[in-house]
Amino acid sequence: MSSLPSESKATLVVGIDLGTTNSVLAWADIGDGASALEIRVLGIPQVVELGALEERPILASALLLSRDEEMTSSAFRLPWQGEAPGIVGAFAARRANDAPDAVVLSAKSWLCQKRVNREGAILPWVGDDHEAPQRRISPVEAQAAILAHLRRAFDFKMAAMQAERPIETRETICLDQMDVVLTVPASFDPEARELTLRAAERAGLGNLRLLEEPQAAVYAWLASRGEDWRHDLGPGDLLLVCDVGGGTTDLSLVAVRDEQGALELERVAVGEHLLLGGDNIDLALAHHLRGRLALEGNRLDGWQFRALVAACRDAKERLLGPDAPAELPIAILARGRRLVGGTLRLSLSREEVERIVLDGFLPELPLDAAIHVSGEDDLGLQEMGLPYERDPAITRHMLRFLRRHAEALAGHLPARVAGGALHPTAILFNGGAMRASALAGRVTEALAAWAQTAGLEPARVLAGADLAHACARGAAYYAAVRRGGGVRIRGGTARSFYVGVASAQPAVPGQAPPTKALCVVPRGLEDGTRLSVPGSEIGLRVGGKARFRFFASATRPDDRAGWLLDEWDAASLDELSPLEIRFDDAGVDEEGRVAVGLEAHTTEVGTLELEFVERQGGESGRRWRLAFEVRERGGATS
Repeated sequence: MSSLPSESKATLVVGIDLGTTNSVLAWADIGDGASALEIRVLGIPQVVELGALEERPILASALLLSRDEEMTSSAFRLPWQGEAPGIVGAFAARRANDAPDAVVLSAKSWLCQKRVNREGAILPWVGDDHEAPQRRISPVEAQAAILAHLRRAFDFKMAAMQAERPIETRETICLDQMDVVLTVPASFDPEARELTLRAAERAGLGNLRLLEEPQAAVYAWLASRGEDWRHDLGPGDLLLVCDVGGGTTDLSLVAVRDEQGALELERVAVGEHLLLGGDNIDLALAHHLRGRLALEGNRLDGWQFRALVAACRDAKERLLGPDAPAELPIAILARGRRLVGGTLRLSLSREEVERIVLDGFLPELPLDAAIHVSGEDDLGLQEMGLPYERDPAITRHMLRFLRRHAEALAGHLPARVAGGALHPTAILFNGGAMRASALAGRVTEALAAWAQTAGLEPARVLAGADLAHACARGAAYYAAVRRGGGVRIRGGTARSFYVGVASAQPAVPGQAPPTKALCVVPRGLEDGTRLSVPGSEIGLRVGGKARFRFFASATRPDDRAGWLLDEWDAASLDELSPLEIRFDDAGVDEEGRVAVGLEAHTTEVGTLELEFVERQGGESGRRWRLAFEVRERGGATS
């Protein structure tokens, strides 16, 4: 799915936050223009108890893989018809406590796990538990099930609203006819974006665009502030968007510039994809409680530990939320010989949670702290689970992010670079984990301490952020802005992209020809742009299987299309998954190479494509298209 359907003529626009832990849908009617926009969060019907339905503004991104007889049972019946692999929402999330091998959680995080077949039936992931689940589905199918639930909920609610209108004014409103903006982490690579689009396609969504989650958070803040945002930000400001959600930490920098008397926002940097967030905190709390149980002689198996993690997730959200109790009880079904059918009971206090989270995930660090990035474990064998960050310190990752981009942006933002790091003037929080004031406070304190060391003013926190619904509301606002004008964030592609080219050098025994990196998409290229990559002609292999290597960089903002890198710092270019494909052509009887030029295309939906164009005496001939898609699917057409 790499092309955009024609823009919808409907007056409704929709934003979807397909979150790791929770998902939200927001919508707005732009019939009265973007200036009078009222963004509404959809109440989503979902099973919350056996036989009980409720409308809630948040849909847990959890999928209970039910048997066919359960799906037709009145206890699970939803107010719409449609095939589904299971039950999505609050009830499914709660069942993770006592049936973790039947509930799919954090499917979004698996979209970036390159070591598994993300379209294979691998979830629920059993880890060290030898009791395999009765059913499994792929991460893409799980994401599609959540999106399908949202689509059916929207269609059902719109039909109910139309039923209240006079018959002559009723109309059919379906989500597949709307302009939909779906948010993804800024750090999602092209493969994860393509998989997200594929899930949306399977869920029946049509006019779809992708938007980076930190940008969506900024759009939501702009929508809430109206024209008053110009009193909060001015020329020279550098905004850090700190998005800590259930599964990821997403960091972005947005610069405020004066362009001919008008304020302009530009996303100037994005962080790496960090599988570090609320899921990690849940695991840390579960390990803490498992240690307490072990001291009492109770040993948990893999099944029980996953149930404990789910219980800690519920307790954490309450203990770090508003009006939190001093402690909460935790109960885990016991499966040992002495306690068959019994329950293990203990409690978790607010003080324990705050201590574990602040000391473990947000330690205080000086500006000149040594930043050690852990590599992979050197053990010969390792579980093929999610590639969580080995360093859980969010403040350390944040300092590394601010250092990493300081050199690249020093020429553009000299006033904000000091002590080897960038220093933002403002911060906008997003993500469910940031609802805990203690966490947001520690991040603010860290930025203030680093700024003080550098002799700069501390960053101020932008008020009015809607942490629970910001991404969905911001996505809806962005969809409206695209249709009716308003403030837009410039930025284009978050990274520059390169394709590997084998150098033409004399053969050397035992040495493969070195690979050069050809820049095909410079950072900041806007969606919907097509460009011809200048430079020398290259030879495309046709008539046989060929392997293509791809690279990306978030720290080389000055590279231009056509630049050929002979050497590069390994830290500045990240290698993406290769593609092994075959370009066939009726005019080629055997393997050979065709002299081609390159054209790059960033699509409106946020994917990338390359076209190899045959050069014949200055004339353009045959074309072969290569999409930045995933290995499991292939990606070439000719």
